Amino acid sequence: MFWHCADEGVKPDRGQPEMPAQALPAEFVYLLTNRVGIDESVVAAMTRDEAVARLNRYWIEGS
Repeated sequence: MFWHCADEGVKPDRGQPEMPAQALPAEFVYLLTNRVGIDESVVAAMTRDEAVARLNRYWIEGS
């Protein structure tokens, strides 16, 4: 493994999990739970598009 990496520049698998394509960024979760006041379980069930729409509504309407 070491020489394969050293000779060919191939990085080894470090075992980090792949993030799901629709995973919400941590900042979205923080804003939705702390600013908007939505329960964490509700935020966890949101799609990315739903979260963006809800944040936009908060910023435009203030609610």
